[in-house]
Amino acid sequence: MFAFQILLLIYGLLSFLQAVAFDNTRFDNVAVYWGQNSYGAVNTGNTANFQKTISFYCNDNAIDVFPIAFLNVFFGTGGAPSINLANTCNPTDNATFPGTQLPNCGSLAPDISACQAKGKIVTISLGGATGAVGFQSDDQATTFAQTIWDMFLGGTSPTRPFGSAVLDGIDLDIEGGGSDHYSVFVNKIRSLASGASKKYYVTAAPQCVFPDAALGGVLNTASFDAIYDSITITAVYSHSDKLPDDWARTTSPNKNVKVYIGAPASSSAAGSGYVAIGTLSNIAVQMRQSFPSFGGVMLWDASQAYANGRYDLAIKNALAGAGGTGFTFPACTAPAYVAGTNYAGGSQVSFGGYIWQAKWSASSQPANNPSGEWSAISACGGPSLPPSSSSTTTKPTSSPTSKPVSTTTVPTTKSSSSVTTASPTSTTSSGGQCTGLAAWSNSVAYQGGSQLTAVLCTVLIRGQRNGGLKRTFREVLPVFGPTTARVGHPSKPRRLFPFRILLLLHILKVYLSSSLVSFAFDSILWSFSPSRFYCDDDSIDVFPLAFLYVFFGKGGQPVIDFANICSQGSGNFPGTNLADCSFMAADIQKCQAKGKIVTLSLGGATANVGFSSDAQAAGFAVTIWNMFLGGNGGIRPFGSAVLDGVDLDIENGSSAHYNTFVNTIRSLAKNAKKRYYVTAAPQCPFPDEKIGQALNSAFFDAVYVQFYNNFCETSAPSVRVQFRYMVLPIDCSSRYRPDIYDRDRWAKTQSPNKDVKVYIGAPASADSAGNGFVSSQTLINVAKQAQKQYSSFGGIMLWDADSAYTNNKYHVTVKQAIFNGSAQPPPSASPQNPAPTPDPTVTIVPTRTTAPTFVPSPSPVSSKTSSSIEVKTVASETPIPDPRDKGRVRRPRPTLDQRAALPTTAGQPTPRRNSRFFKP
Repeated sequence: MFAFQILLLIYGLLSFLQAVAFDNTRFDNVAVYWGQNSYGAVNTGNTANFQKTISFYCNDNAIDVFPIAFLNVFFGTGGAPSINLANTCNPTDNATFPGTQLPNCGSLAPDISACQAKGKIVTISLGGATGAVGFQSDDQATTFAQTIWDMFLGGTSPTRPFGSAVLDGIDLDIEGGGSDHYSVFVNKIRSLASGASKKYYVTAAPQCVFPDAALGGVLNTASFDAIYDSITITAVYSHSDKLPDDWARTTSPNKNVKVYIGAPASSSAAGSGYVAIGTLSNIAVQMRQSFPSFGGVMLWDASQAYANGRYDLAIKNALAGAGGTGFTFPACTAPAYVAGTNYAGGSQVSFGGYIWQAKWSASSQPANNPSGEWSAISACGGPSLPPSSSSTTTKPTSSPTSKPVSTTTVPTTKSSSSVTTASPTSTTSSGGQCTGLAAWSNSVAYQGGSQLTAVLCTVLIRGQRNGGLKRTFREVLPVFGPTTARVGHPSKPRRLFPFRILLLLHILKVYLSSSLVSFAFDSILWSFSPSRFYCDDDSIDVFPLAFLYVFFGKGGQPVIDFANICSQGSGNFPGTNLADCSFMAADIQKCQAKGKIVTLSLGGATANVGFSSDAQAAGFAVTIWNMFLGGNGGIRPFGSAVLDGVDLDIENGSSAHYNTFVNTIRSLAKNAKKRYYVTAAPQCPFPDEKIGQALNSAFFDAVYVQFYNNFCETSAPSVRVQFRYMVLPIDCSSRYRPDIYDRDRWAKTQSPNKDVKVYIGAPASADSAGNGFVSSQTLINVAKQAQKQYSSFGGIMLWDADSAYTNNKYHVTVKQAIFNGSAQPPPSASPQNPAPTPDPTVTIVPTRTTAPTFVPSPSPVSSKTSSSIEVKTVASETPIPDPRDKGRVRRPRPTLDQRAALPTTAGQPTPRRNSRFFKP
């Protein structure tokens, strides 16, 4: 009898352990990154919500997988890797193993083991936004896999950063460096784990843009258990979403791989992409019911999720409610695809085991193409997957509990009644569609057959950077000679050049403030003659001044900062942090007299911007009008200079009410004596998270799309394909609408200004951005193709002027090549931009006026205008960020050459300062 009781006890224990063990086949798993104290990084004053030990987050069933972030250096001091877990364990605050920068985090062993005992899996995540990672050879990748196995997994080594704890696998969050040799690394890990006594998992966190630039190759050649798609606008599947499902079931070496939706756990966890829990829950449940490869949700990160009302628990509840096991394919209720038919946008068809929806007018066969005419909205017609008899559906609780045993399994189905269809039209396409790589063929006829024959002017951006060239505003503007072929809007003659033939807007753009170049080079340019710089030539047409980066600061007034040229501090207007930069007036006016336009750029990467209401946005527009444009405010930061417009580089804050701001500027400028311009610098992912709404409801003259340091960066293996996304960006958005499919179509059909021009934005050197730089010849080839194929194409924007100039005059090379391919005459074969040399006879020093030009007691300038718009401005009490911290581009990552040597003595990155979503 006693023996029987023992057997029952053992059976019960085994059943319990089986119930709590991690099951990768489920549809309701939640993976949450831990290690970077993301909440503490952006909420430094709220220590109560700083990252806790990992065991703190293991006390209920909300989280199933904990990737520890990050092992951020592959080959550091002594050839050893390094890890940085922010406030928990790092090389600065903790003891390191002798001769290395690898911290000893052995104190975490009990916490890790406690989580594993509760059925969680704990892995080590390699990479991160600032990771010094990458391999130079297969041998190096193989050796590193052995190192990881010995230090963190099932091997043995005197160097075990987590002591006796044996982790459950690895996660690849590779966001920089080369993409080579990772398949060798993963396959070696798999080989080492093949005879182990427990299962080891391999996961990856690719970006939304498919295939991922860094991980696309390894995902197709090595076996992964799950991928966590890192996106800025949830969700990965929402419309181009057969892509990962089809990849999982047909291309991946592991046909049972699971695909997770990746999302920020709060609004402060990422620069953009956060949605309310209800929205994420709806998306996740829809995906769970539509795609058999769906595995759950990944969140960044644990500290943010807990501080945001247990965001992790809420999404777990939603997933568990939809059923953790079993999948029933929806019926293929849409009409079968008929070859040779032209389908209207929004039409749905069944083809190849998926229900497809036309993004726009579609005539091609539905295909797995991120830039194609179709999006897969659901799998359909396949055999149902029965719920696993060994799997359980658990309902998470908000209090610490163990996973209960449950015998209930919930196979779910998707109701066919939710599928709507549209009948195809019998008309044929009037022009070729831009689909897939075929869009780059010269034989494709685009609607209207138009080609850009106007001059392409290079767009330079000179922005907020650490350090700076010690020269006046005018000196930063310069380089060739008189204007030769100024181009403006059709039927809208360019100011000062009414006699020119006007083909399209091509604005050459330089953001002004400071520089990245060394102080040695700085000292040379300091003595340069101003006539030798940008304002005295025809290479640049528009100068947005960067940045007005605080909307409502001290005294309710905005704040501007042009680094070493003019910034808050001495000379502020009384009661404000608004600098008096009136000494720049003469320089601005000199540039304007030469046909340039000078605008003010609002925002930047570290900006404190946004509106809480339409009234506030309208009032701020009046303030900008009175301070910088055609109004008559008591505060004029640039003195008598009247700028020519505004540029929106909005990367932070709410996206609401910008259309009201722009429309108010337009209204105020309606009866002005000169034209005022409004431009914007959206990110590549379409539509832009911050100003996408404004772009669809307000009148813009041009958009400068940033194709670097985001999920459309151009340093991918297939550069030509990636650059094509510049002109025809793929959709990464849950807010996708079929009739807005690319920037070109947006310009022609959705923009209130049908003559708006779209610019490709790219880095001017390898050092000017974290990623995305390509050779000038590659950029030239892409630009020439864009000239031929897209009538909305307006030119090239480069980040930034100093990088372009010091990179063998990158901008000149690009401009001349495209000039030579256009219908316009090229500039002089020898542009007047010689290498900088000191001029011993000239020393230019920016001088300020002895006293700022201001009224004695300024007040918010919002209602003292003929517009009679009343608004109450509220001063921000939050600390004002310094826009010079990183500028509008994120911190450049080390190059592969810098990081791959064995060993490296480079300084250690600090991943705690940046989230994996590029949070500034």
